[in-house]
Amino acid sequence: MRNVLATRWLGAAVFLLLAGLAQAGYEEIYNVEGAAIPQGLTQDKIVKAIKAGGAQRGWVIDEQGPGHLLATLNIRSHTVRADIHYDSTSYSITYKDSVNMKFKKGRIHGAYNKWVSNLEGDIQRALQLVAL
Repeated sequence: MRNVLATRWLGAAVFLLLAGLAQAGYEEIYNVEGAAIPQGLTQDKIVKAIKAGGAQRGWVIDEQGPGHLLATLNIRSHTVRADIHYDSTSYSITYKDSVNMKFKKGRIHGAYNKWVSNLEGDIQRALQLVAL
């Protein structure tokens, strides 16, 4: 009886370990919400700054309509797309879709979050330069 219980516990522990390893490197998606835009910038300057910030690391940013941009990044066999919504005071970056990033149930390969975090920082620096 002890051997059966020990085997079951060991089996459960191995299962949990393997399930955890299967999720290693995968994180909840990082979205940027309400990032500040310096005061007094025109819509044209905001768009130019966002595009310039994205271009620094290879993001291609296309206008989708007033207050809406689509950012696309292709790295090797991976493609990620994020919506950027903005107004005169703030912007947000939200996950749209991806290829080869193993997106599942709100989780994605950790590289996506790094890329979006870098995009956020690059946009912030570009906005600050335009505001000078």
